[in-house]
Amino acid sequence: MYRFVIAFICLMLLSACAVGSRVNDEPEDYMSVTISPSQARVWMETYDNIVVLDVRTADEFATGHIRGAILLPVNEITTQAPNTLPDKDAMILVYCRSGMRSLNAAWILIDMGYTRVYEFGGILNWPYGTV
Repeated sequence: MYRFVIAFICLMLLSACAVGSRVNDEPEDYMSVTISPSQARVWMETYDNIVVLDVRTADEFATGHIRGAILLPVNEITTQAPNTLPDKDAMILVYCRSGMRSLNAAWILIDMGYTRVYEFGGILNWPYGTV
């Protein structure tokens, strides 16, 4: 019985280590909804038709945002996403100010049926400039 418990714990630990890992730099290989700002930038530069989604307020957006970002405040996602984001299979990269709202927004979008949603934290950690 003791060996079974040890084997089970080892299996669980190995499984946990696989979450969030990646095989290569292709988006489909990521198993986590969260990616780094540097990975988000690579995808923005590599893939066409990426949607960069800012889920902050309009006032926050006006103070500076990532070039090409679309504003959709997190509290409007459930009502406005179908019009603003009609392609549920588009790659959507989500950010906010610090990363809390973007993670919440990413899960809301996934629950709504969007299939390629990744959040990369907050604009506070975005070292690549804003407009």
